[in-house]
Amino acid sequence: MSKYDEYWLSIIDSIVSLIKEAYAYGKSRILDVSGLRKYGRRGNWYGSIVISKSGILKGNMAHVAALGNIILRKGILEDYDDAVFRIRVSSKLKLSVELVKHVKPIERKHNKDSIVYYKGADEDVYLRIHELLELLPLYKYPVNRRDLPSNGIYFFYEEGEVIKVGSRVFKRIVRVGTHKEQGRFPNRILDHFYGDKNSSVFRRHLGAAILARENPHDSRLREWMKGSKTLRDVERKVSRLLRERFSFRYIKVDDRDERLELEERLISTLARFSPKYVSPNWLGRYSPTEKIRRSGLWNVEHVDSPKYIELKHLARLEQLVYETLAEAGRDLTLFRDKRALVLIPCCKSKNVYPISSTLSTPLPGINNLRNKLLKLLKATPSLRERPENRRGVLNPDAPLTRAVDLYVGNFYRKAKKVLLDILHGKYPHIHVLIVSALYGLVKLDEGIKEYELAMNDRLANGMKVYRFWQREGLWRILLGYIRRNRITHIWSLLPSSLEYPYHQVFEELWRTLGNTPIKCTHVEIPGAGSGAGIKRAEWLMHIVENNPLYLVEQPPPPQKLEQIPGYTFQYPPC
Repeated sequence: MSKYDEYWLSIIDSIVSLIKEAYAYGKSRILDVSGLRKYGRRGNWYGSIVISKSGILKGNMAHVAALGNIILRKGILEDYDDAVFRIRVSSKLKLSVELVKHVKPIERKHNKDSIVYYKGADEDVYLRIHELLELLPLYKYPVNRRDLPSNGIYFFYEEGEVIKVGSRVFKRIVRVGTHKEQGRFPNRILDHFYGDKNSSVFRRHLGAAILARENPHDSRLREWMKGSKTLRDVERKVSRLLRERFSFRYIKVDDRDERLELEERLISTLARFSPKYVSPNWLGRYSPTEKIRRSGLWNVEHVDSPKYIELKHLARLEQLVYETLAEAGRDLTLFRDKRALVLIPCCKSKNVYPISSTLSTPLPGINNLRNKLLKLLKATPSLRERPENRRGVLNPDAPLTRAVDLYVGNFYRKAKKVLLDILHGKYPHIHVLIVSALYGLVKLDEGIKEYELAMNDRLANGMKVYRFWQREGLWRILLGYIRRNRITHIWSLLPSSLEYPYHQVFEELWRTLGNTPIKCTHVEIPGAGSGAGIKRAEWLMHIVENNPLYLVEQPPPPQKLEQIPGYTFQYPPC
C-alpha cells in the first residue's frame, strides 16, 4: 500500500469518468488533485504513467504509480481491450488522461515499393516524436562546437516544412542522423554546415536536388553523386541553403549501439508518415534519389527498415530529451525549482462558447474585488447599458466561457496553440494569467461571462478602472499567486500606454519585487501601434516553441534589442 492510496481511492470514480472520456474523445477533462499535497512534500508534483490492462508500461513516480496500481487492482481497464492510456499529473496538480493508442498486432507487408509496408507504426507516435523534441533548444548557423555533446542524434528542420494538426503547428523533421565513432557528433554537425559533399552525404543530397531543380539533365549530376572532385559553385549554394533555411535539435546518446538502433527506428517511423506532410515546394521533390522523394526525408538508409518506434522507445526518447536538457547546461532543476509567470492582457473581441466541462476556480480573494467593481459598473449608466454587459456579466443566466476561448482578438487567435499547450501541461514550468479590466486576474481555464470594459474607462465615482485595481490592491492577489506557486521569473506582456494602462496596475508589485530574487521583465515593442497584439503573440510563440527554458534563465540586459521574428523587442525591468 502507498501513502497516496487513501486519496486516490476517495476520487477513483472521477478518474474512471476521465478514462471513459479519453477513450471516447482522445483526451479527458482536467481534474484538480491538489488534495495530494497533504500526503507528501514533493518539490514538483509533475509525473505521468503509460498504462494498459496488462500493466504500467512506463513511469515510476510514486504518487502517479500508486494510482496506476489501484487502477490495475480494480480491473478498471479490463473493458478497454488493449487500449493504452497516459495519465498525467501536472506541476499545478491537474490530472488528465490521454488515449495513447489502440494496440493491434503488427501485420507485416514488407513491400519496399510502398511507403506503408506494414501496419503498426502509429501516426500518433510520429506526432509525439515532433512534440517531444520541441522542448529542446533550436540551433541555427553559426554553430558553436561548445554547444554540442560528444555523442548524439540530430534532427534537421527545413524552412517551410511544417506539420499542421488542428490548431497546432510543428516544425517537420526532414533528416535524422548520427555517427558511428565515439566522440564524433560535433564533427558530424560541422561537416554539414562547413564541409563539402565528400564529408557530408547530407550536403550531397541537397546539392543533387539543387542541380536537378535547375536542370534535370545537367551532366554534372552524375559526377556530383560520386565521391569525386566537388563543384565549388554548387557547394556555395548548399552552404547558403543550410545556413539560411535549416535548423536542428539534438539528443545526447552516449551508447553507440543504442544510438544506431534509435536512429534506424526514428528514420523508419518518420518515413512512413512524412509524405503526408511534405509541402508542395519541398526541395526534396527534385531529388534524383527515389527514396528521398518517397520518404519526405533527406535520408536514404533505413527509410525501408521494418523496425519502428514502439512505446518503449518513445518512453526512452522522452527520457533522453530531459537528460539532454540537463547535460546541455539547462539543469532539470529549471523545471523543478524555477517557474515563469507570463502576464497577458485581455482584449475587446470576445466570443461566447458555453462549456459544460470542469472550469478552474478563481484566485483566492479576488471575488471580493470583482464584486466591488461590479457594483460600480452597475452604478455607471454608460457602462451598464453596453450590450455586452447587459447580456453577459449583468445577466444572471448568461453562460460561462473558458477565458482562453472567450478572448478572440489578434493576440489570442495567433497564440491560441501555445496557450493551450501551456494549459495542458506541455510546459510545466510556465504559468499564464490574463489581466482583465473586469475580472482582474484570470486563469486560462477559468469560466467568465461576456463583458465590455477597458482599463481606461471611468467609473461612477470618477475613478478610472486601472486606478480602481491599483487602489484595491490587485497586486497583492498576484503576489499571493507568485508565492504559492514559487514563481521565480515574471514576463509582462502587458501594454503600458496611456490608452491601455495594464502594466501600471501592478506598479506597487514591481516596487516590492525589486528587493527580491524574483526576476521581472517587461517585454516592450517600440512603435508597435495597432499590430502590438500579433507581435506579442509572435514573441510568445517563438520563445515557448523554440526554447521554453529561456523564460527561466537570467533575464536579458535592459538595453538589449532583439529581433523575434522580424520585430524588435526590448526588455526593461518591470
